[in-house]
Formats: sequence, C-alpha cells, structure tokens
Amino acid sequence: MEQIQEKHKLENDPKRYMESEKERLWQMFKTECKDRQLVVKVSTAISQELTRAIQIYLPEKYKLGVMEYLEHSSGKGFSSKMSLHAWMLVEMAEKGNFISFTKYLSDPIQCIKTFTSEQIKIICSKKNLKNGCSRLKEIYDHKVREIITGLKQAINRLRGSGSTITMKSWWPTFLKEIGNMFCVKADIRFFDEDRDLDFDELIRYLLAELKGIEDTVIKDYDQTIISKIVPFCCQFVTEDLLKCQKVCSFCKALCEHVGGDDHHRTECHRPQGVGGYSWIESKNLMTELCINSVKAKHRFRNQHTNNEWVNYRDYRNVNDYYASWIIEPLDGESEKYWKWFMATYNTKLAQYYKCEKADIPEGWNDISKEEAIQEMKKYYNI
Repeated sequence: MEQIQEKHKLENDPKRYMESEKERLWQMFKTECKDRQLVVKVSTAISQELTRAIQIYLPEKYKLGVMEYLEHSSGKGFSSKMSLHAWMLVEMAEKGNFISFTKYLSDPIQCIKTFTSEQIKIICSKKNLKNGCSRLKEIYDHKVREIITGLKQAINRLRGSGSTITMKSWWPTFLKEIGNMFCVKADIRFFDEDRDLDFDELIRYLLAELKGIEDTVIKDYDQTIISKIVPFCCQFVTEDLLKCQKVCSFCKALCEHVGGDDHHRTECHRPQGVGGYSWIESKNLMTELCINSVKAKHRFRNQHTNNEWVNYRDYRNVNDYYASWIIEPLDGESEKYWKWFMATYNTKLAQYYKCEKADIPEGWNDISKEEAIQEMKKYYNI
C-alpha cells in the first residue's frame, strides 16, 4: 500500500511534472508569446496605417460636415442663393450703416462673399454652453467618431471568416470592405505576412487600437483649422449657390438663377434709383421699377447706348448683356425693403450717385425698418 501511495504521489507531484515537461512547456510558452507578439505587431502596423489615412482624409470630411450643418441646421440662410442674399440685406438693415450699402451697390457678389465668410466664422466659433465646445469642434469630433465607427463595422463584418487568417489574405479583404472610405495603402509591407494569426485575438487588439486612434485624433484638434474651413466653405457657396453673378443693368437686382442658363431674370426688381438711374432733366433719382418702365413709353440712355436714347421696351437691342435679361413689361410694386431703403437713405444715396434726391412716393416714408425686414424674411423664408 505504501508503495502504491508513493507512486501516486510521484505521478501527481506538480514540481516533478514541471521538471519532466519543462522543455515541452517552455516551447509552448515561447510559441504562445510569439503568436501574441505577432498579433500585437500586426495590429500596431494596421493602426499606424489607418491613423495616417484618417489624418489625410479627415479635413475633407469635417469641411463637408460644416457645409452640411450650414445648409440644414444653421437656419435657412444657406439653403439657396436668394435666401443668403436676403439674409445679408436684413443684417445690413439692422446695422443701419450706409457705408455697407455702398459696398454692396458697387460689388454685390463680393459683398455676399465677405458676408458669407463672416457668418461661417461666427457659426463655427459659437460655443455650446453645455460642453463649452465650439460648433466646429463638435463637427470635428463627430466626423472622427463617424470614421472610427465605419472602421469598426467593417472589421466586425469580417468575423466568421475563419479561426486563423494571414495578413496576406486578410488585408486585401479588409480594404474591399472599407471601400472608398479613404485611401489606404494596398501593401503595408508587414513581415511574416504568410504566418497564421488568431483572428479573434487580432480583432480584439484592432478594436482597442481604434479606440486609441479616436482619442488621439480628437486630442489633435487645433482651433486654427477654422482659417482653412472658411475659405473652403466660401468657395463651395460661390460655386454652388452663386454660379450666376449677373445683376440687372437698371436696378442692380441679382439674377435669381443658380446657373446653367444664358438668360437672367428676377421676380423682385427694385426702384431704378437703387442702381443709380435718375431723370435727365431734374437729376432726381428714379423710384420707378424696370418692369414698369419697360411697359411704359420711357426712354433711357447711358454709356452702353453711347448716350443715345433707347426705348426701355427695346432694351435688348443695346448689347448681348442687356439681351440676356428677361424683364417682363408688367405693372409691379417694389418690395417694402427697397421702398424703406430709398426713403431712409434718400439724401445719402443721392450724394453717392451725385444726383438729386428722389421724389419719394406717398406711403414710402411710413414703412418702418421692422416692416421691411419682416416682409423680406417671410418672402425668402429665412
């Protein structure tokens, strides 16, 4: 019995077992470490490549994010060409500075671009009182998380493709999965790319790496990126909303077409005095609309007609630019905004154009700035 017990004791002695199996266990341990080390190296290499690609791709992503916010969430001012234009005119009226109107009258498109730049900067810099972050920082962080979420989803979609994989076979599959999300190298030149990897282990490490990338990129935010955002957005607005930048030769009303049309028109012509037209004999600024003058038997002359008289109804014979405008011969009323403008700035406008003051029609002086602004906001839905 004692011999049996001693044999049993020896057979189940952990120390003796470890001694006898030392070499085999050591080789198993080294293999496990080597495999784990390989997974770490692979996930690190992938992480570095994804970080590089994200940093290249991110600026385009958050720029478009700002444009999406401007168009859909920052009010309706950026929803169309004419709403942006009206928004600017409302701001100018509220400030009540005639100098800003002279800049607008001399170059309305440049004025809109300047206004757009100012508003984008104000919107991007506005702080969220709850978290203290600027709107731009919130958009930036959102886009970073959006990218990371897309990568996590792509990785998780590849689960079930086998218990082991090789980098040589898995990396091209992963690139197909993320598609055109951003530009990633087709070959990250990793050693041992033919060695088998524990796929579940690799996934765990990659997801942990992605969390680290997210934190790092978010911390890399630099508020000076606003200096790059504003020009980009202004260019985008110009190309997208202000394709047609023509103004009426008589009243300087902006063409309402977005672009792609050889003809120009607007539903809201203004008193011609806004554009500097005055009566020849009296030198008084005109309060008549272009559409009314085209319908009536009025005549005009300027440098484009070589100072020769031309009937308004024949305005399209002057040159190609005049011919490109469609001015319907109708009886119409100016918007309250421009009636208020001419009545309020009659003297300054006459001085600006070196003319005499307009004979302001009855009722125009009774229009308040608030009425004028309210009508414009309602008409352009801003």
